[in-house]
Order: sequence, then C-alpha cells, then structure tokens
Amino acid sequence: MKIMQRFYNRLTYYAGHKNANTFLCVYSFLEAIILPIPIDVLLGPIAMQKPHQAFRLAFYAAFYSLLGGCVGYALGYYFHDVAAYIFSLISGSEVSAENLDQSATFIQIKNFLEDYGILSVVLVGFTPLPFKIFSIAFGFFGYNFVIFFVLSFISRLIRFLIVSYLFAYFGQKYSKQIENIINKSSWIILILSILGLVLYLLLK
Repeated sequence: MKIMQRFYNRLTYYAGHKNANTFLCVYSFLEAIILPIPIDVLLGPIAMQKPHQAFRLAFYAAFYSLLGGCVGYALGYYFHDVAAYIFSLISGSEVSAENLDQSATFIQIKNFLEDYGILSVVLVGFTPLPFKIFSIAFGFFGYNFVIFFVLSFISRLIRFLIVSYLFAYFGQKYSKQIENIINKSSWIILILSILGLVLYLLLK
C-alpha cells in the first residue's frame, strides 16, 4: 500500500518547486471554496523546504484561504443555487437552493453558530472543521461579515503559523519519522476501508 507514500512524495516535489509559493496561494484559495484536502498538507512540506519563509508561507495560506472564504460567504449570501451545488459536492448529499437551510448539516451549523456565537468563527478558522462549508453557511445566514473576516484571518493565521513553524524547525530532523507515520497510516486507512465496506454490506 504505497498510495499515501506516493502522495507524500508528490507533495514534497511540489514543495521544492520554484513556484511552490504560487501553488500554495492558489491551493489555499481553492481549498477554502471546494477542494477537499486541507491546506496544512501542502503548507507543511513547503515550510520544511523553505524554513526561512515560515512566517511568509503561513501568511500566504491564511490570506488566500480568507479570500476563498469570502467567495464562499458571497455565494451563500447572494447565489444560493451555486452555494447549494457546491454544498452538494462537498457533503455528498443532494441539496437544492430551496431546501438548503433545511438540510441536516445546515441545521447543525445554525445550532453551532447560535451556541458558540463569535467563538464559532474562531473554532472554524483554527480547527479542522470544514471552512468551506461554514463560509457558505455564514453568508447564507447573514452573519456579520466584518467579524467573519477579522476573526477568520486571525484564527487561520495562528493555525498556519503553528503548522509552518513546526515543519520549518522540526520537519527535516524528523522527516524519516514522518514518512514512517505516512506508511503506517496508509495501512490503517486500508483496514478501516475494508471494515467499513464489510459493515455496509452486512447492514445493507
């Protein structure tokens, strides 16, 4: 099982490319709208290759991710049809513009916003919660844009600074350990996938 290893090697290749910073900016923007794999997966290897640019890389990731989040916010606020289509792609469930606010995920997000208030923006920006889905929801529910903009940028910048500096200062030293973790995780993913398939067939 070498899929994860090949993926890691490909990331390492792009991280060392002369246009790596541009890749990071473009990917950060698109990831905040629709791409599934978190920015950290690309940011880490680039910071490992360019430790002297750790702060700059984190800033790029946060800034362009925020721009993508603003696009998601605008889609949720103005373009419900497009928002519903993107939400369907991400969530894997059929959702239309008319029943977007009635979907189970959106109801959960609405409850989350009501329960945590301003803190919800910080949690979405800092944690692995899907920023793209929440950005659309923030716009759809008309959440205060200034609060969304400022707190999203701050929380995501802090998150990416942590990732960037960790890889910049420890990545080269522990690169072998990282590869070992990736190799082991690929087997774990394979086993879980098989168990999930078996469980699905038994319950079908």
